[in-house]
Amino acid sequence: MADPYPDTSEHRRRRRAARGKLQVLHGARRVIARRGADATRFRDVADETGAAVSTLQYSFGSREDLIIAAFEGAAAEDIDRVRKAADAAAGPVERLRALIRASVVADSNEEAREAWLIWVEYWRAAARDGELRSGSAAVYAEWRALVGGILADGCAAGVFRRDLDIDRAATQVLALLDGLGVPVVLGHTDMTAGAAAAVVLDALSAILGCAALRAEPV
Repeated sequence: MADPYPDTSEHRRRRRAARGKLQVLHGARRVIARRGADATRFRDVADETGAAVSTLQYSFGSREDLIIAAFEGAAAEDIDRVRKAADAAAGPVERLRALIRASVVADSNEEAREAWLIWVEYWRAAARDGELRSGSAAVYAEWRALVGGILADGCAAGVFRRDLDIDRAATQVLALLDGLGVPVVLGHTDMTAGAAAAVVLDALSAILGCAALRAEPV
């Protein structure tokens, strides 16, 4: 069978272009976290990434398209990162704990705050942009499916309440995470990312009827 990705100069060029575009999107997200989406311009992203403004215009077309691409990429990467963290754990309780930790705790409080700032800017922009608003519904459906799958496994294993309304509980998980993301973003000293994760797990222990969620520190 022929190699679908032959190592040709054209293929290497495309791979370099894809990596370059990904780096630009990561840079755009850093700018958005610092300045806000409304204040992010091509020049800001160019200064952050070293890419020429003309290159950004050629690659993305408009400033708005660059910002939408940055938001969509951030959402997809965040879900993938959290899914991998949950899948690496054994059993529904540890998978849920891993999901909560990965959702709110980064390598540092500053990284966690930057990640949440991107989500806040995403929500603000989606409230006024039909394309982002439609995309956000799909994003939340994917989050609910991820959480709901873990809850369903826990119910089947008898570690969560068997009479649990899984869709409702998955929505409650996301509501808890989103609500506690606000004081994390605002830098409240009594609500670090780790403290937020602990509060979510404490609430879920009651909702799911599972004291084991609180058995270990976050």
